[in-house]
Amino acid sequence: MTEGALIYDVGMNDGRDSAFYLHRGCRVVAIEANPLLCDKARQEFSKEIASGQMTLLNVAVSQEDGERDFYLNLDNDEWSSLDAEWGTRENTRFEKIRVRSAAFRKILAQYGTPNYLKVDVEGADLMVLNELRSAPGEKPKYISVEEHEIDYFPLLWALGYRGFKFVNQEDVPSFSHKDWQFKRGATGPFGEEVPGKWMPFGDAVLDYMLNIRDCRDRVLFSKGWFDIHATLETPAVQKDQPYPKRREIAFRTKVRSKARQWKRKLLS
Repeated sequence: MTEGALIYDVGMNDGRDSAFYLHRGCRVVAIEANPLLCDKARQEFSKEIASGQMTLLNVAVSQEDGERDFYLNLDNDEWSSLDAEWGTRENTRFEKIRVRSAAFRKILAQYGTPNYLKVDVEGADLMVLNELRSAPGEKPKYISVEEHEIDYFPLLWALGYRGFKFVNQEDVPSFSHKDWQFKRGATGPFGEEVPGKWMPFGDAVLDYMLNIRDCRDRVLFSKGWFDIHATLETPAVQKDQPYPKRREIAFRTKVRSKARQWKRKLLS
């Protein structure tokens, strides 16, 4: 992606992804509901904000402008959410606060369509995609979202996305990228730099249901957690290209809580 390209970091958290995008010379619109994390980001990225390379929005993405209850998880800020079930899960400590909300389609109208849209908003990823669907104009060429259910696929297809890749986030720290070291929990490379070949829609759904999450919502992997990357470009497919297959049994598990346990361990 060329220098100066626009990227949205929706769910900035501690800014580990925004830092990479800024390092690449991209312009960044970072969106984060947690006011404590935004205070830290204003200090860390003060130069980029002052220069206009970064725009930091301390809002919760929503369907309408206003105020919302926000469940600030005190044990794992990755779990903070507008959704009480997400923000208070597994008996963790939390604080309910009020935060300003902003309609995502209005943010797009104000700041423009990004080349790449990263979405990682606990309990609200599908809402962001639906807001993108209702927004007029072009869609981001590339998008990534943390997987939670198969319902992402028909929505991504309806938005015009035709090529797909899956990235196990546990692997991201091992990815090499010139002079950058990805931290644990980082989204990692984006666009054409994401490892692997783009899969067409049918192959992607099949691979997902065989190896990531089946039609009964059972998690089929034992380590890490997955992001779905998508592009508007239609991938070339050879006639003799093999279909996706089920991976080794050691890679999979039917224990749904395993992925969450690994995520907590990696981010601790």
